[in-house]
Amino acid sequence: MVLLVLRFLFLIAFIAFNRLSLAAESDVNRFNQTLESIKSVQEQLQYAQSIESSVEHWPAEPQGMFYHTKGLLLENNKQIDASIQAHTKAITILSAIAPSVTLVEAYQDRSYMIYLQTFDPKAYCPDREKGLSVARQVNDAKVLATALVHRSFCFSTPNTFITAKKLLTEALAISEREHFGGGLQGIIYNATGNAYRNIGLHKQALDYYQTAYQSWSKVNSWNSMFNMLHNMISEAIALKLWSKTQQFVEQSFAMADNHPNFKDFRFFAHLNDGRNQYSQHQYLAAKKALLQALALKTTTKEQHFIRYSYYFLALTEFRLGNLEAMTTYAQWYLQGKPDQEKERRQLLEINALTALGQKDYQLAFETMFDRVALETEKMSEIIQNDYIQQAFEHDLNLIDYEKKLLEQELAINKLHLQQQADQDKIKQLSIILAVSLLVLLSGLLVFMYRSRAYFKKRAHSDGLTGIANRRYILEQGDRQFEKHSQQERCLSVLVLDIDHFKSINDNYGHAIGDQAIKATTKLAQHRLRAQDMIGRIGGEEFIVILPDADVAVASDVAERIRYTIANHCFKFDDCQLQFTISIGIATLAAGSASFTSLMNLADIALYQAKKDGRNCVRIHKEAGSQ
Repeated sequence: MVLLVLRFLFLIAFIAFNRLSLAAESDVNRFNQTLESIKSVQEQLQYAQSIESSVEHWPAEPQGMFYHTKGLLLENNKQIDASIQAHTKAITILSAIAPSVTLVEAYQDRSYMIYLQTFDPKAYCPDREKGLSVARQVNDAKVLATALVHRSFCFSTPNTFITAKKLLTEALAISEREHFGGGLQGIIYNATGNAYRNIGLHKQALDYYQTAYQSWSKVNSWNSMFNMLHNMISEAIALKLWSKTQQFVEQSFAMADNHPNFKDFRFFAHLNDGRNQYSQHQYLAAKKALLQALALKTTTKEQHFIRYSYYFLALTEFRLGNLEAMTTYAQWYLQGKPDQEKERRQLLEINALTALGQKDYQLAFETMFDRVALETEKMSEIIQNDYIQQAFEHDLNLIDYEKKLLEQELAINKLHLQQQADQDKIKQLSIILAVSLLVLLSGLLVFMYRSRAYFKKRAHSDGLTGIANRRYILEQGDRQFEKHSQQERCLSVLVLDIDHFKSINDNYGHAIGDQAIKATTKLAQHRLRAQDMIGRIGGEEFIVILPDADVAVASDVAERIRYTIANHCFKFDDCQLQFTISIGIATLAAGSASFTSLMNLADIALYQAKKDGRNCVRIHKEAGSQ
């Protein structure tokens, strides 16, 4: 009897709970449908605020969704502080229940509001870390990929480049596996471009930004496309690609004309036009464009870029010799409360200009020295970090860097020389400046020498095995051929190939195939003489140059290599296998025309070895008859 009563009570409670859930779901659906029917963002916010008191009776998850939506509506109405408060309430409610997609989005959206408010990673990145942690608990690949990208933005220094790259690699793998559309891939490519930009690899950054632009163009994401144009302009300026810069600026103005609903497009178009003109030393045109941008500053909520406009105006007035206007714009930049860490470079330059305007020349010089030291420190960090082995493809552009520093210092000297009353003091400071520049340039020359030596070695080496690559070994072969021909000395060439290499790849995978190539290289090197040279000329094929070696010596070296590999049991990861090689030999004869012809003879002998059953050494007839 008691059991029947308990079952009856449970049934009543279950029915009541379902009715409450259905009622809450109905309220949420009604709220969303009403929002969709309202076109004005102001009226949407007013409607949300009008029903807020009734939301208190909704279950936790619908409540959290409501406050997250309210936070987005407040953002659309440019009420940043109130938007942060709404997202915070959503996070508080949703954190008390099971992890959800809405909780991840609330963390990300609050982080973005804090970014707009502070532009400080220390302030907005904790939310991105928490959002990623929740995303890993939610079974939603798209949410996880987006959270990985948002988190990667927090690693913006050379020391953290590898961390950012790992996050983005994981996000891209998810996107490709799930076949996500252009929007998410655009976000990933944008973030990857930022990572490369932060370590000074502007060419790679520009390539990724252009790829992101193309991805977003497929889904007509106008705001994202415009943001990419802004980044593309920055990288094109850094690379001095003036025709591209002008093309991107014109595209920005065209987008501002075609999409007037995006109010801040024209502000950024004028700002980027000003930056472009300034970088090409067109200072009057730069001033005009920057003033046009500031006339539209109320159309954007990104205070950082308004400060940026004042920063460039101060530099422009300095270039034009208008010290009073320069000082005014420098003060307006400082009144914008720039981030002491994020904008350290700009702050040093503005402080130097301010000191110059106040005729405190020693402080101006000292501040510029600090600016030079900061750039040197950054360059040193770039060269010495581990990521250089993964990302660097070209030499550091140190000559341009030196030129920029010298132009800046000479411009200050020119203005100082106009102050007759302080002539003696300027001469003394000029001596200090010259000595400091010599010290700086000496350090830069050391950096340049070390980096060039590093890249020269990389240019000669095969990426997989570390031995000479095809281009370098053929260059060495031409030199040895010419030298030995002129001196009538012996020279032999071995061409060797791993037998049945395709079956290794097919049966064990390309990773094991790569290990087989590396192991073959190592064993072959151990059987060579000190003066011999080995290089990889493609796939599983190698060439060995044997100076001062006749047919007998070459045959002995070749047989040692073949025997060693044929009798070795290789262990790669969890698999064990054996394989053999075939070798062809050719030796310099009186009629040999070039190293290439000698190598071709060895290749013919290799073909004969393959034809004779593999795992053997064959000598070309002309070589054998010498």
